[in-house]
Amino acid sequence: MGAIATIRGAVLIHSEYGKDRAGLVAALLLDLAGVCRELIAEDYALTAKVPEAYRREVLERLAWRAQRAGGGCRTFCRAAQGHSGHTSGS
Repeated sequence: MGAIATIRGAVLIHSEYGKDRAGLVAALLLDLAGVCRELIAEDYALTAKVPEAYRREVLERLAWRAQRAGGGCRTFCRAAQGHSGHTSGS
C-alpha cells in the first residue's frame, strides 16, 4: 500500500477472481484515506450488483486491447483507463 500511496493519478487494483482481494485492498486504502466506513461498506456492496458475466466481459475486452497494443501490465492499465464502463472491486 505504500507503493500505491506514492503514485500520482489513478491506480488499477485487480485480482483474477474478482472483488474479494482487490476489494479488500481498495477498502483498506479508502479507510487509510479517511473515508467513512459506512461509505466504504456501501461501495463494496455494489460489487455484488455487477453480474459476473459483465465483469468477465469487461476484463476480456481490456485484455484484448492490451494484447493488441503489445501486451504487458502497463498496456493493460492504459486500456483500463480508456474503458468507459463501470467495474467495481475488480
